[in-house]
Amino acid sequence: MIWKETGVNKGSYMCFFNLPSSFKAFYYYMVSCGYFLCNESYEVRNDGNRPPLFFYIITGELKLDYQDKHYCAGSNDIVLLNCYRPQSYYCTSDCEFLFFHFDGNTAPELTDHLIDTNGGPIFHLNNASTVYERINKPVMNLCYQEQVSDAALSSLVYSTLCLIQENSLLSSAFRSYSDPVTKVINYIDKNINQHFTLKELSNYVNLSPYHFSRIFKKETGYSPLEYVSVTKINFAKLALRTSDIAISELAISLGYSSSSSFINAFKAQRGVSPNRYRNEYYANVSANQTY
Repeated sequence: MIWKETGVNKGSYMCFFNLPSSFKAFYYYMVSCGYFLCNESYEVRNDGNRPPLFFYIITGELKLDYQDKHYCAGSNDIVLLNCYRPQSYYCTSDCEFLFFHFDGNTAPELTDHLIDTNGGPIFHLNNASTVYERINKPVMNLCYQEQVSDAALSSLVYSTLCLIQENSLLSSAFRSYSDPVTKVINYIDKNINQHFTLKELSNYVNLSPYHFSRIFKKETGYSPLEYVSVTKINFAKLALRTSDIAISELAISLGYSSSSSFINAFKAQRGVSPNRYRNEYYANVSANQTY
């Protein structure tokens, strides 16, 4: 629907969702989403009674006060806020952004974890465009009252958070990578559900498999397929810690040919099966330890 409030300009849209309680009990889900064009009058203050919030800043600057600190997010920055905590955000000039409120089992805890790991709520990611490409079309479709399934939106929320997790950990390393290596890393992140071959990855940047493997190994410390495996398992670890997804479903979502191939790859890197990793994580959380 077209949205009108103080500081929100013409051409802004917002959409709300009313999902069944059974869906909310087991999945991450969108509470609302939208596209805003704001001016210097836009300001939101909240005492901590809303679910977590995601922003993608397209143009301009968004100022925010969070956890007793002041921040300023600019173009292509991503912002995460656990809005069950007090916060405020506002504009001092024109600003354009996409956003969605989301919630679900462990969503606030995951949001806190991402913010703590990042050292603050603003994420400066080298491949933030990947996140933008993932969310822009479905959010704008919803704003124009087109249908997107609850399951697709749940997947969108979760996959976006996974991208933020992995890309924030790797972003500092991206700065020293050559253009072909950076392009392939972005391609892997964006298509994590696929099965990759060395030929496919080298063709993507128009290099021979030998030359591409040599420069990729030199810059990252991994062969291309080793890097694919590590990235997939990192995604799997986050999913095991923050969802009840079945091992078989997780294997399919990460492009493995079977559950057994996923389990073997996980055990090779972590030394334990996915189920044991999940069980030990929750046991340690209950004991207030870090796994």
